[in-house]
Amino acid sequence: MVHAMSGKKIAVSFDHRVAASPSELRNAIHASLAMANGYDVSSAEAR
Repeated sequence: MVHAMSGKKIAVSFDHRVAASPSELRNAIHASLAMANGYDVSSAEAR
């Protein structure tokens, strides 16, 4: 129960961040694609 609630809270937080900063969504997509293609994105994550 607590786990499900915290997961929902994280999802809501993420939605608010996307709405406030569309560039963050693009960055997240780019990082996900880079990881899927086997690129090292650790430096981008450390920003």
